[in-house]
Amino acid sequence: MIPDLLVRHGARLLHGLLITLELVAISGAIGALLAIPLTMGRLSKNRVVSAFAFGYVYFFRGTPLLAQLFLIYYGVGEFAGHYAPQLKAIGLWVYLRDAFYYAVFAFALNTAAYQAEIFRGAIQSVPRGQWEAGLSLGLHRLPLLWKIIAPQSVMFAAMATTI
Repeated sequence: MIPDLLVRHGARLLHGLLITLELVAISGAIGALLAIPLTMGRLSKNRVVSAFAFGYVYFFRGTPLLAQLFLIYYGVGEFAGHYAPQLKAIGLWVYLRDAFYYAVFAFALNTAAYQAEIFRGAIQSVPRGQWEAGLSLGLHRLPLLWKIIAPQSVMFAAMATTI
């Protein structure tokens, strides 16, 4: 029975698998890129920036992904449907007419929130003495973060995800 189903529907299953892998790869990459400034916002001493980043993470981690998909697909999709001629004129209709792009958008926003918290936790797990040592050497915050803190935080994040 199973081999018969695979013969009949194997090509469609393989096509679905490829679309799923494409969706995961694209949304994961976009989410990782969005997570970097979001992490910096969460670590910022500016209260407005930090509050915005916290609200973003709180919303996207606190609501079900299915609800986010519905909100984006039916909310943005309904808006896009009403303004299709204008969106065609500026070239956005190509992206807003297909459900795949809404799924990429929703998954990327959700992934960014989760990855930002992972990055924030990893950066905060680096001992304070590492920051102080870099500052005492005269490094500014960005090179200090890039050359000293980020490599260690990647190690901490890798250890945290394997445990």
